[in-house]
Amino acid sequence: MSESYVDPWQEYRTIGAKVKKRFMRKPNLSQASRELFALAERLREEDCVPYSALCHLAVARVQHQAGNPAGEIEGLEQAARLFADAEKDKTKLGLPGFNQSLASAIHCYGHAIKSLTEQKHNSLAGALCIELGVKLFQLDRADEAVEHFERGARLLDAEPHCKQFALAFLARCQAKTGLLTQALQSIDELWTYALKLHGETTSGATGLILKRCEMATVVLLLSLRALPNHMNGRQSHLMQMYSSVGDPTEPLPKQSFLNADEFLLLQSFVLAFQWKDAHAADKILTDLLPLSDAFVALLGVDLVERLYDEDILDR
Repeated sequence: MSESYVDPWQEYRTIGAKVKKRFMRKPNLSQASRELFALAERLREEDCVPYSALCHLAVARVQHQAGNPAGEIEGLEQAARLFADAEKDKTKLGLPGFNQSLASAIHCYGHAIKSLTEQKHNSLAGALCIELGVKLFQLDRADEAVEHFERGARLLDAEPHCKQFALAFLARCQAKTGLLTQALQSIDELWTYALKLHGETTSGATGLILKRCEMATVVLLLSLRALPNHMNGRQSHLMQMYSSVGDPTEPLPKQSFLNADEFLLLQSFVLAFQWKDAHAADKILTDLLPLSDAFVALLGVDLVERLYDEDILDR
């Protein structure tokens, strides 16, 4: 005979009653925590994601009552991720709402980050800042993600690879929200940090970071229409290198981290933009995009559209 269905809300209330203090009776917090966790898993399997998140949040409260900071943080993290997943699912379906799940996710992440920083676990707190930033970015909330990537980068000084990831994503969010000057500063910080850690190596992950920094700096300077007196030494040198038409048979500048195809395509794009040739810039960008990243794609497309708009206005 199959087991009768148990109303999850009734089960939640029953567990909640167990943790209330009674006269001459100490609540069994460990049992309540286990039962709440099991209920959370059941609700998640039944696709009741927000309610599963509420159960994990209740687990965190029970762990706080039990004086277990690690268990409390784990419950907050699980609740935050499930609330964020619920918001993502609702967004995909195009359902109306007031972003309650997102607000709950941000609250849970914030509380977990605060607890970790109070315990001097800065690397773990920084990792959660990045996780929250990425989820906000995926929900098309780059403007809200900026502050979390900024904080994550500050907290991750002891984790070089994570710090570089945070700075790269920070610059991408800043560029997407139109904060181009701040994005350029973030790219400069990432460039300097990578060089300080690894030197001018052209291989592996570091070579890829320096290559992307070089390309991002060039398209940012084009987007800002930066004047030479507003550039630092590295930026000025880069723009001079990409704006000069040299002998194609000569070797590439040693200061570039790009290979021959990438350098020549980016240089051609810079020259086409400076000559205001929208069609040439568009064609070159099509060839350049497979060799670049999302950052260059975002700003490159915007630059080409700007040229087309200026061409229409000049007619």
